[in-house]
Amino acid sequence: ELQMTTLLVTHDLLEADALADEIVVMRNGRIEQRGTLDTLEAEPATPYVASLVARALAGGRRRQDA
Repeated sequence: ELQMTTLLVTHDLLEADALADEIVVMRNGRIEQRGTLDTLEAEPATPYVASLVARALAGGRRRQDA
């Protein structure tokens, strides 16, 4: 709608899910995986991504799509 790109750096995947269309998980300066939180949860590219998503989902509530 606004035709604007922004970059949000956060360690909170639930915050990223609430604010972004896409999440990029980085580790040691490299991209581990890129996609929605649903994709990261269903098809983690690495054990690191799987662990990160599991910890995030265990610690909070996901947004509810309208």
